[in-house]
Amino acid sequence: MTKQLVQLVPPLWSSAIRSWIALAGLFVILGLSNNLVIPERRDVPVVLSVALLHMTLFSILVAAGLRFLPASKGIVLGYTTPLWVAIAAPLLGKDTLTAPKLAGALLGLIGLAVILNPSSIDWGNANVVLGAGMVILAAISWAANIIYIRAHRWIASPLQLLF
Repeated sequence: MTKQLVQLVPPLWSSAIRSWIALAGLFVILGLSNNLVIPERRDVPVVLSVALLHMTLFSILVAAGLRFLPASKGIVLGYTTPLWVAIAAPLLGKDTLTAPKLAGALLGLIGLAVILNPSSIDWGNANVVLGAGMVILAAISWAANIIYIRAHRWIASPLQLLF
């Protein structure tokens, strides 16, 4: 759907349309379940980080990148987020890099190379490289958000802060 939508409207608008639809649904669901709250001051930074790094930056960069990449390659690149978390969290002192985690990250990178088949990508096409770069940057921004969320001390629950 995103691949088709970005052919009709700019990436920012495609992300906005999807977000407004989700916002309306969340409002109803959280309101009916008594989970609709106004964030406490200490929860505002985590709400903003999700809004900016994941919901906005990730969505816009993936939508923009899909204008230049086949959807199959773009989606695989976009969901490399766990690999970036596994690599970055220990470097930032937010996790311990154990042998199993390292093996998992390496296997994930090998699997990524197999699925994407780098020889099938037209590396001479600047648009394809730009698109891939945008989608990878999107995955990295989501990974940064995940690392921040793990360190956050919640007041309201993540469910209550969804809206």
